[in-house]
Amino acid sequence: MAGKGEAVFWVYLGFPGILFPPFLFSILLPYRFGQNMNWKSLSVIALPLLLAGSLVAQDGSRRWKLSTSYQKLRPISLRTGPSEDSYKTYWYVVLKVKNETGEERKLNLAAWALTPQVRKQKLSYAGLYPEVTEAISKREGKKLVNLLAAPKSIGAGKSLDLVVILPNLSRYANDIDLRISGLASRIYRVGAHSWLEDTQLSIRFKRIGDEYDVTTHPIMDKGQSWVTVARKKVR
Repeated sequence: MAGKGEAVFWVYLGFPGILFPPFLFSILLPYRFGQNMNWKSLSVIALPLLLAGSLVAQDGSRRWKLSTSYQKLRPISLRTGPSEDSYKTYWYVVLKVKNETGEERKLNLAAWALTPQVRKQKLSYAGLYPEVTEAISKREGKKLVNLLAAPKSIGAGKSLDLVVILPNLSRYANDIDLRISGLASRIYRVGAHSWLEDTQLSIRFKRIGDEYDVTTHPIMDKGQSWVTVARKKVR
């Protein structure tokens, strides 16, 4: 007949929804034959470790983020008519996005710039502008894909050379926070629960100077960070 230690050992293995992690065998197996292990002492060891293993095993959809490097915010001016005054200035950021998560990931990218200090224009959306994308590619010396026209997925270990074009960035904008969505997981599981999360990449720049001749002013790179703006349990 099984001793108390053995009985408790197999009861814990039978908990519904708990996947027993193999590394616990080396911890618990000696107690299967022990005569001095009581129910309480074994449960103190086993239960926390089993619950931790359950969370890892049941987490079938983990959080992930795509690796992103970038170049400094730059302007480019293109003619819009025959006269010397007929031109428009666009601001852009070149990105390299790499999938180092180990699995293929779906993409649904969007980008905009936050400029909270500009009273009448606190947000500027990115645009497609194929002719501007082509002009930037020529300037940068490599084929770039507009972020809004990026493919719908990226394979494991693959990378994309992208460009974000901001056609209407205010000349009054000094503190510029470029936001990009779609570079991180939106739905993930922790144990038995699923969560919906909106995590954006924030790339910040500071433009030095007044609102005149803004294309000649120096621009400081203030770094990048991940910002979670919303999270809710969906199941």
